[in-house]
Amino acid sequence: MINSLVELLAFFMLKEYCDNNKNYYKQQYTTYTKEKMRTFIYLSLLSAFLCFTLSTNITAGENWQDGIVKWFNAKAGYGQIISQQEEDIFVHHSVIEGSQKKLMTHQRVQYQAIKEQGRWKAIKVKIIN
Repeated sequence: MINSLVELLAFFMLKEYCDNNKNYYKQQYTTYTKEKMRTFIYLSLLSAFLCFTLSTNITAGENWQDGIVKWFNAKAGYGQIISQQEEDIFVHHSVIEGSQKKLMTHQRVQYQAIKEQGRWKAIKVKIIN
């Protein structure tokens, strides 16, 4: 808030200084506004990137982990995998690699997962024969 007040004060001081020369004032005002908008856009993009990065805490990378299918509903197209740490991982049929897009209960799989909004979600799943 203090920065906003300082900027506002500086703007009014600039306006008063430039009232005698309208062209100079318009040029300075336009430059000031463009710079402020550019800064606002950069900060908005940076904050959006940071929010996305922090909300998708990727822990898998290329590390495949072993798991067992707890249950899978073929009609609905989703189910759960139990990790070796006994955590439930949500799995959707779209992340299953290969032509077979359904899983069987107690089937062994390898997966990569991310944690989104406090829950684990598989991003890649391979069936182990």
